[in-house]
Amino acid sequence: MSSYTIPIGPVHVALEEPIYFKLQVEGETVVGVDINAGHVHRGIEFLAMQRNYYQVLTLVERVCSLCSNNHPFTYCMAIEKIAHIEIPERAEYLRVITDEVKRIASHMFNVGIIVHNIGFDFFIYAFNGTS
Repeated sequence: MSSYTIPIGPVHVALEEPIYFKLQVEGETVVGVDINAGHVHRGIEFLAMQRNYYQVLTLVERVCSLCSNNHPFTYCMAIEKIAHIEIPERAEYLRVITDEVKRIASHMFNVGIIVHNIGFDFFIYAFNGTS
């Protein structure tokens, strides 16, 4: 069985963040992966310093398209802690539920994109609903 390495990244049109994967493959089985996660400085901090609290909320929604509720939640929780604001217990539960749903969806999407990038086409069929 042939063994080889497949590099993905660090900048790829299908990856939304600069990340580098090096997959070790034997046949069609992935036997190992090295991940080097990077970051991009987009100037969000600088832009936030020029806005009021409400404008920053809409700014942090645009940090990532897949987890668009996680960043505003984190920002709101920081503001609440600084201002000593108590939110209802129900709101905390709703935040956890929506964050977990988004987290799972984000992981599934990213795994599907990576699998598609290395040549498996079932990801496209999953989105089309066709087989």
